[in-house]
Amino acid sequence: MRTFFLVILGGAAGTGVRYLVALMMGSGWRFPVATLAVNIAGSFVIGFVVPWAIRSALPAPLLAAITTGFLGGFTTYSAFNYELTVMATSGQAARALVYGVMTVCGCFVAGLAGLHFGR
Repeated sequence: MRTFFLVILGGAAGTGVRYLVALMMGSGWRFPVATLAVNIAGSFVIGFVVPWAIRSALPAPLLAAITTGFLGGFTTYSAFNYELTVMATSGQAARALVYGVMTVCGCFVAGLAGLHFGR
């Protein structure tokens, strides 16, 4: 039960930070940069944290709070999917393709970098 509540707290913190990132980046962009930024940052952080946590013997409840909780609340596949779908169905196919490729490739590269630095 302790892990459950730690995950809830981590999730609340992650969603709050994600909201602040969106506020700081503003809505004046013609591209969903805040979603792209949090997903790439989250991919780096999870790639870094997991091997570091294993090597450091971080307690499992704390790792769950960081990964499932904080990073689960911070990153956002549903927003990415919604924004991509809206672009693709509103005559912005090229923009949707660029956004999709940037997100998938950016998150993959960031995850690899996180793993590299976390090891």
